[in-house]
Amino acid sequence: MRPNHFLVALGIFSNTIIGVGLFGLPLLALNVGFWTIVLGFGVLGLVVILLHLCFAEVMINTPGSHRFPGYVKSHLSNRYVYLAYFSTGVGLVGGMIAYLLIGGRFLSAFLSYRMPINSIQGSFLFLIFGAALIYVGGRALARVELGALAIFGIILGWFSVKAWPLIEVVNLSGLSLNKFFIPFGVIIFSLWGMSSLPEARERLNGSPDKLRKLIIIGVLLPIAIYIAFIILTLGVSGGSVTEDALIGLKPFIGPRIMQFGFLLGLLTTFTSYIMFGLTLKKVLIRDIGINHFLSWIISVFLPIGIMLLGVSSFLVILGLVGAIGLGIDGLLILKLYKKVSNGKKVFEIIYVPKLILTTLGLFLLAGIIIELSNIILRNI
Repeated sequence: MRPNHFLVALGIFSNTIIGVGLFGLPLLALNVGFWTIVLGFGVLGLVVILLHLCFAEVMINTPGSHRFPGYVKSHLSNRYVYLAYFSTGVGLVGGMIAYLLIGGRFLSAFLSYRMPINSIQGSFLFLIFGAALIYVGGRALARVELGALAIFGIILGWFSVKAWPLIEVVNLSGLSLNKFFIPFGVIIFSLWGMSSLPEARERLNGSPDKLRKLIIIGVLLPIAIYIAFIILTLGVSGGSVTEDALIGLKPFIGPRIMQFGFLLGLLTTFTSYIMFGLTLKKVLIRDIGINHFLSWIISVFLPIGIMLLGVSSFLVILGLVGAIGLGIDGLLILKLYKKVSNGKKVFEIIYVPKLILTTLGLFLLAGIIIELSNIILRNI
């Protein structure tokens, strides 16, 4: 049966977005307040949708097939190209480190009754299977992404039914406007799907209307899933919620049901790890000119090498990646959009007035500075 190209593209895009950020959000909600996180998703969700739409406008108006650094190279000077390579590298490598960290924990927990291993060994097993798929790549993986998204929904739904009666509404409270920017980096990371947008666009044959629809649905769907997941995990665990969210649920709902939770975590992190690895490999091949094998070596072994240097907190990684890598990407997207839209009267995807572009830029810059300040202060 011929696949629905829009659903396949949606699977690629949404499955890239729904990743390791999902599991760090409940602890952040505990620290800053449940309603603060909800407000953050409302504001930052709109910002991310606008940025993705602006990038889609750039893609539609640029000949050829590229990844993000390639679009920057097509329109801006070399200093911006180097900045794009830096931000893309930070975003993709940092994201893969986070997936290895949390994926290793979930795999260790999932296999604990069959083959006890520690989280580092789990990360290496995670790496082995992921490396094979990153090497093969290919269009068949898009169907895997769509299938994985469907399985993810089924497992999350079943898991929610089992845990829902244990939710304590009193755990879902708190609104602190002065803490609004604390989860900035993690929320941006958890909603960012730009790395897979060129791939999704290829599936839609460049249709502007379908691409616009894809971006809006593809960001709103993860927001709904994230908020439901926060309600589920924080509502059950309360003050006992852990950094990875799922392990803290074990005392409340039992080890057997938690096996499905760990399977959910594995599915989520593994599919996104593959997509990040494929995107990094394509950047190295298409935009830098490195051959396939060496690109694969770098994509697979650079993240695990950095992780083994002593990186242990995936929430810190997400904050840094969201603030530095994706924050810079956002600023570059605004610069690209200004360049592409200069003098244009007809816009295929979206028209954004200059005042809104300036406001978005200042907002991103403020978020980057505040997020970095918070990370530095927490580690002094």
